[in-house]
Amino acid sequence: MIRQLIVGAAAALFASAAFSQTISNGAFKYAGQTPYIFNTPKWEPSGGDAPGMHFLFWGAPDPGAGCPQFMQDGTAAPYVTWMDLVGDTGLAVSDASLTWSPMSSAPPCVQNGWIGFTHTHLNTTGDTGGFALYTHTGPKPTDSSGSFWQPYPSTGDRWGSNAFIQDTYGDWRLAYWDPSQTMRPFSSPGQTNWDLLRLAFFTYQHVEKLVATDPGNQQVRQQMKMNLLNQACLSEGKRCQLEMLFYSAFTGLGLEGISQPFVFADPAQGGNVAVTGGIPAAGVSEYYSDGFGTTVPFYTSWFEPTQTAPWTGTKRFQIEISFNQFQNILKAATAKIDNVPMSQAASCTKYFGSTCNDPNAWQLLQTGVSQEVFNRTYATTRAYVGGYTSQLEVLALPLY
Repeated sequence: MIRQLIVGAAAALFASAAFSQTISNGAFKYAGQTPYIFNTPKWEPSGGDAPGMHFLFWGAPDPGAGCPQFMQDGTAAPYVTWMDLVGDTGLAVSDASLTWSPMSSAPPCVQNGWIGFTHTHLNTTGDTGGFALYTHTGPKPTDSSGSFWQPYPSTGDRWGSNAFIQDTYGDWRLAYWDPSQTMRPFSSPGQTNWDLLRLAFFTYQHVEKLVATDPGNQQVRQQMKMNLLNQACLSEGKRCQLEMLFYSAFTGLGLEGISQPFVFADPAQGGNVAVTGGIPAAGVSEYYSDGFGTTVPFYTSWFEPTQTAPWTGTKRFQIEISFNQFQNILKAATAKIDNVPMSQAASCTKYFGSTCNDPNAWQLLQTGVSQEVFNRTYATTRAYVGGYTSQLEVLALPLY
């Protein structure tokens, strides 16, 4: 599932007592402490762009809860005591009030207090802190009955997309309209060589559980994600942004194909473009093929590749994208939108603005780590993933 950030007016903010993120023209950094702004967790949120950190739950309540179809802004209950948060994610709990899980509330649901088994929590102890996600599909871990929170049914979400999918996000959203909160990932001073001018996106992650009990019908993954925006393009009425997701952990359906990046325009997000793909070995670039004879590099890995099983401790995943590679991505996206080979693609200006080939036009809009579980047989079989992120940075390179 791809969830693009809707660009518009900011929603209400919930400020915390301490800062741990730094945002500058050339860097966004998180290192496991209290978010500078934290927004109330929700399931199926209707809003889009309040700055700060968000925990977001995407999926569907069990029909037995009697919630309105396509209900939005559902309750995420704190003080999760019915699950083993540390056993599911590997991250200690520093404060029980900083744990959340989807729950039914009446009204508007008929059932009140029916809880989910998907959960998140925030550990704000700095060097040993981080944010944890656990995405559970299928029957409860304790018996064969269903839990409140499940994947979308075969009919999909309100847009008719994302059938059998459930997602959990830990995201930061930046105030793109505020110069003091603007991070430009291709803004290294004085660098004009587009092969050397590049963004670096790295995280330290842990995966405690990665399970597909019916791998022919399930796909389970944890992934690092970011959205880039050409703000000047907004006044031109074009798409102006794209999302990129890189798999840090992956099992189940499609495992054999993760070395091939995928580009698509998501109908659930108004046709906004997304790029997804696996992470190769350190020093190796991932190449995209348009299926018509054109193959171009999209990004390069500098640390760990995509993992297919849980691991102890944390691993560093780092993607670098040169501005030349980014131009390849924009060209592939333009061709995909128009359904033509890259050799026949229009200029990126068609969809991404008249300044799409200006390195200083692009800024970081959103970044984080998410989990996605596709489970076609969720009525009877389980698939789940749990892990945490202790550090996340997006940097403009070279550093000066």
